[in-house]
Amino acid sequence: VLGFNQICAIDSDQDAIRISKENSALNKIYDIKYIKSGIENFVLASKKYFIIANIQANILKENAARIIQKTTPESYLLLSGILKKESCEITEFYEFLFQEQGYSVQSEIKYENDWCLIQFIIRDWKTKSKRQVS
Repeated sequence: VLGFNQICAIDSDQDAIRISKENSALNKIYDIKYIKSGIENFVLASKKYFIIANIQANILKENAARIIQKTTPESYLLLSGILKKESCEITEFYEFLFQEQGYSVQSEIKYENDWCLIQFIIRDWKTKSKRQVS
């Protein structure tokens, strides 16, 4: 899928996993590893190039260090399931944590009605951070 050789889907809700499997089958995507786990209990064995998290802002904030730890320079982190009114707080929080780890990030916030998606492109410490809003 999109050139990725390994896809791992994680959710604590068995119904969400079932629906994801159904959607994957409809789209003829079969090589996905599904794991029933909450983010607070899940440990990735290695760092990942592309991470998508679609969960509430408070959970994203509580687990930010764990999520950031699994990124690498030049990787992407997409956060969704965030209310528009929480977007700046979450973006600034993650940017601060990335900077504490020695990374700079390019962030972009996309809004749809009351919801948003925040995209971070993680850079090494030599690249300047910048933010876009659309």
